[in-house]
Amino acid sequence: MADHHQEAKAAGEREAVRLLLEDLGEIPDRPLESEAHDPPDVWLWLRGRRIGVEVTRFFSNDRPARSERLKDIVPRWNSLASRFEETPAPWGESLRVGLHVCFSDRLRVPKGQRHHKAFIDETLRLALGGCPQPAPRRTPLKVPASGYPELTRCEVEEVVVCGIAARPARLSVDWNGECGPIGLSEAELRATLKEKFEKDYPKADALWLLVTAGHSFAETMGIDEPSAEELNEFTDVTELLQNGPFDRVFLHQRPWARLLDWTPAKGWALLKDRPR
Repeated sequence: MADHHQEAKAAGEREAVRLLLEDLGEIPDRPLESEAHDPPDVWLWLRGRRIGVEVTRFFSNDRPARSERLKDIVPRWNSLASRFEETPAPWGESLRVGLHVCFSDRLRVPKGQRHHKAFIDETLRLALGGCPQPAPRRTPLKVPASGYPELTRCEVEEVVVCGIAARPARLSVDWNGECGPIGLSEAELRATLKEKFEKDYPKADALWLLVTAGHSFAETMGIDEPSAEELNEFTDVTELLQNGPFDRVFLHQRPWARLLDWTPAKGWALLKDRPR
């Protein structure tokens, strides 16, 4: 099991470097190789140079009101959502019904089977009370969540009900992701980078550090932030980078093909941005 996990991790790191090269418009001299005794995670041969690439994923963890890391809590939400989908459709067999659960400030997922059941029951009763016979509609119906103990405890403000004609019947649920990601702060970036500066790296022609952010809410930096100008004002991060082993550092937001890089001579610069 450990070997399988390590192989999957190494494959993910090579894929992250491949996507970086794709957005840089570069073709490596030879296939990427994982380092069995990292660091670095990946060896890259580019234009005759042997480059060590250390790869790390960004996770958001700096919102003051958040008590748990999103990377830990989002999988719990996914588990709860799958239980919603296993629940018999309450509106009969001719409708596919979607519920959008809106949290006030942060994603709070109940723990334990009893609380899971209460959350699902209250969400369905709330939706049924506000919309006893949902039908295909262009404007979703918003139902306030006040008066429901478990939903109140989890800081749910409202549930939005949409009915979509479809067979077979299916109940789906999602949440307002905008209450989670807040963009990348200096504290988050420094925490993400710091552990990579505490390793001993082997001799190479160059060392790169790739910070990659993916599609999940837990990995979201914010689509247009921070800008290169804002990153250059992160004085603590700049000091860390200037005193570190890396010749080049990348922030790669893969979902939007947005790419920034840092070099000692130029600081942060925007290399590629998503289509407008």
